[in-house]
Amino acid sequence: MSNRKTSGANAKRIGHENEHRIAAILNEEIKGHTVDGAPTTKIDILNPKTRLYYSVKSVSGKNTQCHLTTTAKWINYFNICGNTKTFIEMFFGAAGKDAADWGTEMSDKEIRQNRIYAENIPTNITKSAVEWFNKNKMFIFDVIIVKGMSNTPVNRMIWHTKSDDMFQVIEIKNICKLIKTGEWSLNNTTLEFRTKDGDKLFHLQMKGSGKKYTNGYHGMMFHVHNKVTEC
Repeated sequence: MSNRKTSGANAKRIGHENEHRIAAILNEEIKGHTVDGAPTTKIDILNPKTRLYYSVKSVSGKNTQCHLTTTAKWINYFNICGNTKTFIEMFFGAAGKDAADWGTEMSDKEIRQNRIYAENIPTNITKSAVEWFNKNKMFIFDVIIVKGMSNTPVNRMIWHTKSDDMFQVIEIKNICKLIKTGEWSLNNTTLEFRTKDGDKLFHLQMKGSGKKYTNGYHGMMFHVHNKVTEC
């Protein structure tokens, strides 16, 4: 097993151990919490009797990954077409496509990453994409935080900070209120979601930065920020 795979396996094991430990702490107040190991939902801990379903985020910094998907899966799930589809394929890159074929100006870094930055994508395309992200912001929130691409939603998030080994329980409905009044905006290499007060809740970036053929490259990688703890 490679060092990268070993590291990933250890992180997954430690994360699973933390979930069991957190579930045990929750059971001190309300019995019935168990760890869910299904990879198809956002649920990490659940209590069916009380209908409490938790997503656990163990964080070492100010943000952590909350959803990762391929561009093809995202496009198919939302049935995206037109300029927004073109933007996603240009901005994040797409398997089997050479970004140079788009015929736009590209830097050496873009060529290496096989994707195109916002500054080199036609304005009508970027405008359409940002409009799509804001029109569908509640559906996007459902996918990246609430239920993934399944039908089983969470109603609570647990924000576990590794530095002090403390955790906070956040109601999903409270985050939802901030989504309704916030908006997505586009930077040169990322999209970010901010509340009406300007606080960053999420950002979306392309997975990968080095050679363009590493495993999982060009994925759409969403991160959630610690501002959600103030909900």
